[in-house]
Amino acid sequence: TENLRADAVLISTTGGFSPDVLDTVRKVPGVTAASEWVTSTGYVEAPYDDEQTDEGLALQGVTASGAHDLTSVSIATGTLTALTGSTIALPTDHAAAMGVVLGDKVSMRFGDGQIVPTTVVALINTKQGFETALVPASLLASHTTAGVAKQIMVRTNDPSALAAIPGAQVADRSVLTEAYASEQQTQAWINYLLAGMIILYTAISVVNTLVVETADRRREFGLLRLSGARRGQVMRMAGVEGFAIAVAGIGLGTLISAGTLIPFSLAAMDSVLPYGPIW
Repeated sequence: TENLRADAVLISTTGGFSPDVLDTVRKVPGVTAASEWVTSTGYVEAPYDDEQTDEGLALQGVTASGAHDLTSVSIATGTLTALTGSTIALPTDHAAAMGVVLGDKVSMRFGDGQIVPTTVVALINTKQGFETALVPASLLASHTTAGVAKQIMVRTNDPSALAAIPGAQVADRSVLTEAYASEQQTQAWINYLLAGMIILYTAISVVNTLVVETADRRREFGLLRLSGARRGQVMRMAGVEGFAIAVAGIGLGTLISAGTLIPFSLAAMDSVLPYGPIW
């Protein structure tokens, strides 16, 4: 979301946009920039890239002439205006892992299984865990099922003027991140399920331990009652003990969690506090 500057998005209602539609969009009054938008995943075949995951490297297809105005990607070296033909803009950490620089060749296997030699024309800085390479939209689209771009990013001060584009639906920029957001939500629910199971088993373990420990102290409680302690006093004593144990447990648990969450937050998001609601 941070990398996108589009004010509006055109979505094809016919299965994809022909290349001439982009020129038509640029001529609409109020439009300052336009770029085709394609997303997919590729795999670096050569040289070896030990930074990419088993799923490969996330790819975003953009139009060279509009990429600079419609994306806020931090460029380490090179230029996005050179993203034409068989070219690629690689994340700096992936380029370092492969030992490639500007002008080097990188063999990319796209979603349809075809391997294409691409030339590195730019190196871009990306956030850890969100590494994405940029390639020409026409190149990436040709290796997708549709074969053409289905979305066009637009910067304009009058989105309503885009309604005149035939075969296109005008939408908000959030459309570009809906698929990713849906995937993230699915992963979040999996995490919630795993966390819930851990909490449930922990609760069962705590209850069982308390039951056993309390049963073992029957003689102690009996002795206190014989010594003159009232039932309420014994209950208050057990309550104070339980409170002290709970405070100690929460304190230790917080310290242990902070020991993992804070370093991860610093590495991934440059923040001491984890992202998300406090609860």
